[in-house]
Amino acid sequence: MVAKTGIIDELGEPALLRPGQVNEALAANDRLKYRFTLLQAAHAHAMERGAPCPDLRVEREAAGVDDAALDGVVASSRLEDGQCVLPGAARIHDAIEADLRTMRAPLAADEGGQAFDQRLAQLLAAPRPQDDRLPAGYVGAITHARRERGDSLHLLVMDMHKALNAVQASIACESLDGAQVYAIADEDRALVRAFMAGLNATAPLKFDHPGLGTTATRSHGALVIQNDIGTTDAHVLVVHVRDLAGVITYTDIHPRRASFFKSLFDVAGVQWEEDRARRAQVLPESDSYVLCTGRFEAPDAAALARKLEFLGSRIVFLIDWNKARKRLRQFMRTRDVVDVLTWAARNDHGHRAFLELGGERLIYDALENAGTVPIRYGERLDRLLGRDTLIEHIKFVLRTTAQGLLESRTGRLIRDEIKADLMERLHTTEQGFFALLADHAALSVDLAGVVRDGLMVARSGGAGEQLEVAARRAKLWETRADELVVQVREGMPHAADRAFFASLAHEADDVADNLEEAAGLLPLLPAVAAPAVLFAPLERLAQFALESSQRLASCLESARHVQRGGAREDLRDFLEAVDQLITLEHETDRMEREVTLALVSESADHRQLHLLSLIGKRLEQAADAGARSGLMLRDHVMGQVMPR
Repeated sequence: MVAKTGIIDELGEPALLRPGQVNEALAANDRLKYRFTLLQAAHAHAMERGAPCPDLRVEREAAGVDDAALDGVVASSRLEDGQCVLPGAARIHDAIEADLRTMRAPLAADEGGQAFDQRLAQLLAAPRPQDDRLPAGYVGAITHARRERGDSLHLLVMDMHKALNAVQASIACESLDGAQVYAIADEDRALVRAFMAGLNATAPLKFDHPGLGTTATRSHGALVIQNDIGTTDAHVLVVHVRDLAGVITYTDIHPRRASFFKSLFDVAGVQWEEDRARRAQVLPESDSYVLCTGRFEAPDAAALARKLEFLGSRIVFLIDWNKARKRLRQFMRTRDVVDVLTWAARNDHGHRAFLELGGERLIYDALENAGTVPIRYGERLDRLLGRDTLIEHIKFVLRTTAQGLLESRTGRLIRDEIKADLMERLHTTEQGFFALLADHAALSVDLAGVVRDGLMVARSGGAGEQLEVAARRAKLWETRADELVVQVREGMPHAADRAFFASLAHEADDVADNLEEAAGLLPLLPAVAAPAVLFAPLERLAQFALESSQRLASCLESARHVQRGGAREDLRDFLEAVDQLITLEHETDRMEREVTLALVSESADHRQLHLLSLIGKRLEQAADAGARSGLMLRDHVMGQVMPR
């Protein structure tokens, strides 16, 4: 090969050398990424006692570095007199310099070559390792990927890699289903087509975003497929395929996105090496990138093609993933955001359409359309709408935006669909709270029944044991009623109705509390031996309290079905139930006065007077609380639900 290269150069046809030079440069890029990762891991191990010490053998072999002695570098790194000692540090630095010059070789002046020469000279003028000792700040200075920190060898590699991609595309001799290819073998063509079939199947989901440029060539006996993903310099995927096995090398500056990408292959048999991102992050002096290496094998060529097709189909979901994560993080927990974005990728919806149509503005607009939901930017909706409901709504948004844009539906129609879905979920959530309060009211009905029946037993001279059982049963029901109130208070649906449901739950619980207190007094009745004549007005009062509880349950049940544009019969049924509830409250006031009159007229025992008047007071207060609940419901329905 050296002789052939010399002959071509002597013939004055250096352009013929470019494909080989580009391949060598791209191979050098792989080696540089490995060596940067090696330095970061070794430095972290030396600086932090007990830090993991991976051998990085898989990364080394994937990068085509043959020196197996490097596998022990991390474990052997240490601190001596405050200085990091890394075995073979000077030799590693020399290899980095050599690979940098290899990357620079194919780039002409008009392709940035002169600027790269200047940067390379300046960067290599910095202090370098002497024997095995690293200068202070050396690792962070050469491996950081943040331009705001100034230039670095890593940034130079990223920029040269981008320029090499452009050169590679310009010298490609063929476009194979959209991939720019050159110097591939005949057996490679089916594999490139498989990769591109997957890529092209989901590529429409990037919409107007640039990216997904793919090149393929053969280098060092392997098919090399490279995809530029998006526009981020440090965001590149390279696949090396040799025989029936492949190695994925993926770099990213966002550890969360790297973890997300790896998770997409849980079902594809890709074995990922231990995550290097967290290890690199312990470096206080470095803004590192993430290097992920995954291996896969196939039993035959058809299975290998299927794996490459699946790999190609997943790449589009990396574009703007971190942007979508940040937008959705305004509404929900980070873990839920990642889960939703993973769901969207696995169901081939993605998140780019969501961003194309305005991102978080879609959701804020839908909330504003709800009318009674004053929401501020940055307010978490899982605390307002409910976590499960919010997750389902966000899934609907991602699915609807993707399908809508793919089907050329107008943005206006898609936004209206999102608003309608949110409105329906808000209404359904509100119905759920009404259902809980209706269950609570049903328990109040049971409590009122216990009091009425207990009074009848006491009047007929029933045993105190029956009344004790009734009181215990009432206490159990009241405890259950309290649990329902807690469910309402802990799951308030959204900001505008939070105060309403909190107040309504409080008033409804007053009904149950008063009835339970009345039931708790029943076992004392045999001790006071009240005459039967005193029980008649008290029983009628208990009957009114029972009917009041029944009407409150009817009000809550009817309120669930009242909505804007709904059947007028639903509203009429609700208003009639409220009216009957208010009428019953007036009747309990009147009957409570009759109880007081009977006690004053007929009772000569202060114990009878006190106990029976206390039971009557609790029954009257239960009816009052029920009436207040009904009025609150009426104001909510007439003032909040119907006008919208």
